[in-house]
Amino acid sequence: MLDRNIILLFKKHAEQYEKKEEQKRGLKAKFFRVAVASLGLLIVTSCAIAIAGMYNGNLEIAISGALAGLVQVLVAVIKIPSLIAEYLFNKDEEKQHIELAKEMLKQNIEWHKFKEERS
Repeated sequence: MLDRNIILLFKKHAEQYEKKEEQKRGLKAKFFRVAVASLGLLIVTSCAIAIAGMYNGNLEIAISGALAGLVQVLVAVIKIPSLIAEYLFNKDEEKQHIELAKEMLKQNIEWHKFKEERS
Protein backbone atom coordinates (compact mmCIF):
# COMPACT_ATOMS: atom_id res chain seq x y z
CA MET A 1 0.00 0.00 0.00
CA LEU A 2 2.98 2.30 0.45
CA ASP A 3 3.59 4.15 -2.75
CA ARG A 4 6.73 5.73 -4.09
CA ASN A 5 5.82 9.21 -2.80
CA ILE A 6 5.65 8.13 0.84
CA ILE A 7 8.95 6.30 0.50
CA LEU A 8 10.52 9.42 -0.97
CA LEU A 9 9.10 11.46 1.92
CA PHE A 10 10.61 9.05 4.44
CA LYS A 11 13.99 9.21 2.68
CA LYS A 12 13.91 13.00 2.63
CA HIS A 13 12.96 13.08 6.30
CA ALA A 14 15.82 10.70 7.14
CA GLU A 15 18.32 12.86 5.24
CA GLN A 16 17.13 15.99 7.02
CA TYR A 17 17.32 14.21 10.36
CA GLU A 18 20.92 13.13 9.67
CA LYS A 19 21.90 16.71 8.79
CA LYS A 20 20.23 17.98 11.93
CA GLU A 21 22.03 15.40 14.08
CA GLU A 22 25.37 16.38 12.55
CA GLN A 23 24.69 20.06 13.26
CA LYS A 24 23.67 19.18 16.80
CA ARG A 25 26.92 17.28 17.38
CA GLY A 26 28.87 20.33 16.21
CA LEU A 27 26.91 22.62 18.52
CA LYS A 28 27.46 20.26 21.45
CA ALA A 29 31.20 20.29 20.83
CA LYS A 30 31.27 24.11 20.60
CA PHE A 31 29.20 24.45 23.76
CA PHE A 32 31.48 22.05 25.61
CA ARG A 33 34.62 23.93 24.50
CA VAL A 34 33.15 27.28 25.56
CA ALA A 35 32.01 25.89 28.91
CA VAL A 36 35.40 24.32 29.64
CA ALA A 37 37.26 27.46 28.54
CA SER A 38 35.05 29.61 30.77
CA LEU A 39 35.59 27.30 33.69
CA GLY A 40 39.33 27.31 33.10
CA LEU A 41 39.40 31.10 32.95
CA LEU A 42 37.48 31.35 36.22
CA ILE A 43 39.82 28.90 37.93
CA VAL A 44 42.95 30.65 36.64
CA THR A 45 41.59 34.02 37.76
CA SER A 46 40.78 32.71 41.23
CA CYS A 47 44.21 31.12 41.53
CA ALA A 48 45.86 34.35 40.40
CA ILE A 49 43.94 36.28 43.06
CA ALA A 50 44.97 33.75 45.70
CA ILE A 51 48.63 33.82 44.64
CA ALA A 52 48.66 37.62 44.48
CA GLY A 53 47.19 37.76 47.96
CA MET A 54 49.83 35.39 49.29
CA TYR A 55 52.71 37.36 47.75
CA ASN A 56 51.33 40.62 49.12
CA GLY A 57 50.99 39.09 52.55
CA ASN A 58 47.24 39.59 52.56
CA LEU A 59 45.88 36.28 53.82
CA GLU A 60 42.23 37.35 53.50
CA ILE A 61 42.58 37.94 49.76
CA ALA A 62 44.39 34.62 49.32
CA ILE A 63 41.71 32.70 51.20
CA SER A 64 38.86 34.47 49.41
CA GLY A 65 40.47 33.75 46.02
CA ALA A 66 40.95 30.09 46.88
CA LEU A 67 37.37 29.77 48.17
CA ALA A 68 36.00 31.51 45.07
CA GLY A 69 37.90 29.04 42.88
CA LEU A 70 36.60 26.09 44.87
CA VAL A 71 33.01 27.33 44.68
CA GLN A 72 33.32 27.92 40.94
CA VAL A 73 34.61 24.41 40.37
CA LEU A 74 31.81 22.89 42.44
CA VAL A 75 29.14 24.95 40.68
CA ALA A 76 30.57 24.08 37.28
CA VAL A 77 30.73 20.36 38.06
CA ILE A 78 27.10 20.42 39.16
CA LYS A 79 25.65 22.93 36.70
CA ILE A 80 27.40 22.28 33.35
CA PRO A 81 26.02 18.74 32.88
CA SER A 82 22.50 19.94 33.66
CA LEU A 83 22.86 22.82 31.17
CA ILE A 84 24.10 20.44 28.50
CA ALA A 85 21.21 18.06 29.14
CA GLU A 86 18.63 20.85 29.20
CA TYR A 87 19.64 22.78 26.10
CA LEU A 88 21.23 20.21 23.81
CA PHE A 89 19.05 17.15 24.23
CA ASN A 90 15.40 17.33 23.24
CA LYS A 91 13.52 14.98 25.55
CA ASP A 92 10.65 14.55 23.10
CA GLU A 93 12.68 14.24 19.90
CA GLU A 94 12.11 10.53 19.29
CA LYS A 95 8.45 10.89 20.19
CA GLN A 96 8.13 13.73 17.65
CA HIS A 97 9.76 11.62 14.93
CA ILE A 98 7.42 8.72 15.65
CA GLU A 99 4.39 11.03 15.53
CA LEU A 100 5.60 12.48 12.22
CA ALA A 101 6.00 9.00 10.72
CA LYS A 102 2.54 7.99 11.95
CA GLU A 103 1.03 11.13 10.45
CA MET A 104 2.76 10.51 7.11
CA LEU A 105 1.45 6.93 7.01
CA LYS A 106 -2.04 8.08 8.00
CA GLN A 107 -2.05 10.66 5.21
CA ASN A 108 -0.88 8.03 2.72
CA ILE A 109 -3.66 5.63 3.76
CA GLU A 110 -6.26 8.38 3.53
CA TRP A 111 -4.96 9.33 0.09
CA HIS A 112 -5.28 5.75 -1.15
CA LYS A 113 -8.82 5.48 0.27
CA PHE A 114 -9.71 8.72 -1.48
CA LYS A 115 -8.26 7.45 -4.77
CA GLU A 116 -10.20 4.18 -4.44
CA GLU A 117 -13.44 6.02 -3.78
CA ARG A 118 -12.91 8.14 -6.87
CA SER A 119 -12.14 5.13 -9.07
